[in-house]
Amino acid sequence: MFYFGTPVALITTLTSADGSTNITPISSAWALDRTYALGVGRDSQAGRNLERCGELVINLPDAALVAAIERIAPTTGAKDIPAHKRGLYRHEPDKWSLGGFSPLGSERVQPARIAECPVQIEAESPSSRPWTVTMP
Repeated sequence: MFYFGTPVALITTLTSADGSTNITPISSAWALDRTYALGVGRDSQAGRNLERCGELVINLPDAALVAAIERIAPTTGAKDIPAHKRGLYRHEPDKWSLGGFSPLGSERVQPARIAECPVQIEAESPSSRPWTVTMP
């Protein structure tokens, strides 16, 4: 049985606009055997890309990539930034260059892998489930 939890994962998904690969840093990623749970908002660019395409790469960075991740963290691939994200995020069409990342062709899915990440997991998302938490 393989289990991991990581402080940050970089997921890559295909954009709907031009088919390019978008990078999204996420802090909610767990794996148990062949099942992965990812915390991706449905209203995020990555969430919309996953709903449309269903393919992704889970790229696991090492500590050497902290500065690169911090450069792309306040950005979004979405041109229309939702009201609740305005002021926190800015549109960035090329996170690859901003982060200094190199795209690497995938073997089983369409989105590119991030060459600088020592672990790259190609995956399909056949379904997604919203989780609702009610706070007292």
